[in-house]
Amino acid sequence: MMILCLVSGCSGEPRPPALRGAMDLSAWDFRRNGPVALDGTWDFYWNRLYGPEAFASEPPPSPDFHAAVPDSWTGFSGARRRPREGFATYRLRVALPSGERTMALRLTEVMTARRIFVNGSLVSSVGRVGKSRGDMAAANRPCEAAFTARGTADIIVQVSNFDDKTGGILRSVLLGTEEQIRERGRRSLAFDLFLFGSLLLIGLYHLSLYPMRRRDHSPLFFGLFCVVIALRVIVTGEVFIHELVPAISWLLQIRIECITLGCAAILAHFFRTLFPDEIAGAPVTVFVWVTAVYALVVMTTPVYVFSTVLDIYQALLVAMGLYLIAMMVRAVARRRRGAAVILGGFLVLFAVVMNDILYSQLVIQTAYLTPLGLVAFVFSQALVISMKFSHGYEDIEVFSKELEQYALNLEDVIRDRTMQLEKERNALKSRNSIIEEQLRMAKRIQQQIIPRHSPVGFIHARYKPMDHVGGDFYDFIQFQGSDDIGIFVSDVSGHGVPAAFITSMIKSYILNLGREREDPAVLLRELNGMLAHQTGGHFVTAFYGIFDRSSGRIRYSVAGHNMPFVVEAGRTYQLQGAKGIPLAIMDNAEMEGEGRVYRNSAQRLPSGGRLVLYTDGLVEIVGSGGTFDERELAGAMLEFSHLGGDEFVESLFGRIAAFRGGESFEDDICLICIDM
Repeated sequence: MMILCLVSGCSGEPRPPALRGAMDLSAWDFRRNGPVALDGTWDFYWNRLYGPEAFASEPPPSPDFHAAVPDSWTGFSGARRRPREGFATYRLRVALPSGERTMALRLTEVMTARRIFVNGSLVSSVGRVGKSRGDMAAANRPCEAAFTARGTADIIVQVSNFDDKTGGILRSVLLGTEEQIRERGRRSLAFDLFLFGSLLLIGLYHLSLYPMRRRDHSPLFFGLFCVVIALRVIVTGEVFIHELVPAISWLLQIRIECITLGCAAILAHFFRTLFPDEIAGAPVTVFVWVTAVYALVVMTTPVYVFSTVLDIYQALLVAMGLYLIAMMVRAVARRRRGAAVILGGFLVLFAVVMNDILYSQLVIQTAYLTPLGLVAFVFSQALVISMKFSHGYEDIEVFSKELEQYALNLEDVIRDRTMQLEKERNALKSRNSIIEEQLRMAKRIQQQIIPRHSPVGFIHARYKPMDHVGGDFYDFIQFQGSDDIGIFVSDVSGHGVPAAFITSMIKSYILNLGREREDPAVLLRELNGMLAHQTGGHFVTAFYGIFDRSSGRIRYSVAGHNMPFVVEAGRTYQLQGAKGIPLAIMDNAEMEGEGRVYRNSAQRLPSGGRLVLYTDGLVEIVGSGGTFDERELAGAMLEFSHLGGDEFVESLFGRIAAFRGGESFEDDICLICIDM
């Protein structure tokens, strides 16, 4: 009660009320009894903005009625209720103790623009009062207005509202000596800043704890909650954000105030991480989505719309609070560690939140007490953290004793374990020897299926598998009675033994194809038919071309493979033509049904140039300088174009090894050069 009295300005001395626009404080001792709230009924002039000059005339204008202060003009009873949009003048004549003295007024919530006159002089203005939405500028923050009084104070407050759902003087107007009013404002601001700094530091501290132990999400949610509440503190109460950002608009201020109320969703997640067995995920998830929709409405709709939605959200907030309390009571009954302390802190926070909801709805005239509830809640959380550390030390002590007991038998344990490891090591060594021998055998087999030498002097090749064996394959096909030569290059997806096994299948199939080898597209079609559904999910890219050196003409077909490069006269370019899908992805019937058959292309190659075929391992090498791509390959080919065939191939291989930083590659590499 003492806190409520300090906030509202009450004292032990009975306060005379304001009646019908007048108030007698001539016997009030301000120095002994302190400031007084000017609550009661004031003269009220609807849709009229009267200044001091209007009341200097005789007779002065008559009030429409006498309105309650504090209250919203939309809440006036009976026929006196007014729409939310409009403007009005409030007037109160106060009799003060005799003598000249400096007094001051303190106004907090007046929606949503005000202008204050005392004894004929303008003493304060917040926002811009106007008679239409275009004329006024909304603002709402506490203000203190000092004036010199000589026995009376004629107080006129002009108010306009075209934005909020409520209009008028919503909180008590406080009158006292200038020093009392200034001191009241300083104390309120000091408390807000203390709370802001404390919550911000606590929030940042908990956020810094989260990266150290990511499995525990409670510091993350609690830290976010504290930071959001710290932001809310500076947009409510003394509205300190205007000192930090003087140009901030009232609309943005009120949006931040309403959105930060959504920190309840973060708090729900925090409790969910603490008591996962009691608090179900579905209610929390639903509440988070509702909060997200509420935040979207706040950001995209006018104030009078989202302030109405705020009432609905506050009801849901109360429902979620009651659910969390019930679940924490269950956690206490199950003797969860720290549950009783957290429940106590949350009950205090929930009680003051209920007070603030009723206060914001003008149901009661107390004060915003959430900051005090936050202090209690944060203290309970800090206490729980201390308890966690205490229990952690207890667990460490128990573990230390167990460790000491274990150390007594450690020598026997190590001896037994060493013997087991030695047996396992020998078994692994034996199995490894078998595997190594099998890999060496597979390497010899693959070396036998890949040509050791080029059948003609104008073709040069280099092959480097990533492992012992690889999935890249090339072969040369000579035709009886013809100087034409077929060049086949393929690349099986994946590496190692499975890919090498598929290359063996390809070699075998090519040997059995006979005359089909004389047509590149037919050969690829037949290979696809043999490999479909036989490769265990692997696919194969392939290039097959038949080269006639006498004419320089090459006829070729491509199954998803990299197009070869042509190097001539200081430039490089790639062969063009139809490019089918890789082998073993579809069977031939499916491909023909979709019109995706393999087709031949032909091109006459320049005399004196080179044709370079390769697999994708050559242009996907990653080194310290980035990736060796086709642009890098083209540049290297031009650089070495003056060299002979074998030197050309070895120089290209040396360049990619230098780029990689060694001859250990991430994929198989195959490189074939044809001189023309």
